[in-house]
Amino acid sequence: MKTLLTKFVFSTILFAVSVSIPVTLLQAEEVDFSCMSYIVKGKTQVSENYMEYNIAVHNRCPGAVYWSMCIERMDPWTNEVQVGLTPSGKIEKQKKTRVNLQMKQRWDESGTRDAYQAFYMSIGYAIKSIANAQCVASGCESKKRSLRKEFRKNDTDWYKLNTALAARVSNECQSGWDSSSMDVCEARIREDSQAQLDQFAQKDEELKNKLSAFDREQCQVYASE
Repeated sequence: MKTLLTKFVFSTILFAVSVSIPVTLLQAEEVDFSCMSYIVKGKTQVSENYMEYNIAVHNRCPGAVYWSMCIERMDPWTNEVQVGLTPSGKIEKQKKTRVNLQMKQRWDESGTRDAYQAFYMSIGYAIKSIANAQCVASGCESKKRSLRKEFRKNDTDWYKLNTALAARVSNECQSGWDSSSMDVCEARIREDSQAQLDQFAQKDEELKNKLSAFDREQCQVYASE
């Protein structure tokens, strides 16, 4: 996310989780799948067009296990949930399998700020039949609607203020050989609005924390920041 005054740098976040993604069990009898584990890990970014992840599943159980995932991409600006991916398979004991994901770059309505798709995922296990993971994104996002609305308003107002300040800098500060004069001019323009900018930044962090902490067991979202 970028403005002329403020740069929001998206970096790959590594995720390593073992119990936060909802798991669907398909056996009539109780089955302990604690011998199954997985990680969601961001890969080194090699292209601006997408952010890449690996989901690795490890079977430490005494026998083969069927698995299935529901992976749902989400637009970073509108939070619209898109068509889900449903990879599945069977892992023999003491074996691993891996699913590769690519989250595409998306631009906001103004075409000046970019971010990468986020995603929800759930995983199901079974030993006697094909597993079937329950998709969770739509239900989770409906619960987060008010938080999302508050976050978008704060983000939009913050961006508008930064854009207005950038326009003032461009109009009022003369560029040239003396870069220190340019810096002083920009600092003067920002000074009057700094308290408001700080409020936007603080609100942004608070809302991100609330969204991240919201029902993590069922509604974990994986996203670059």
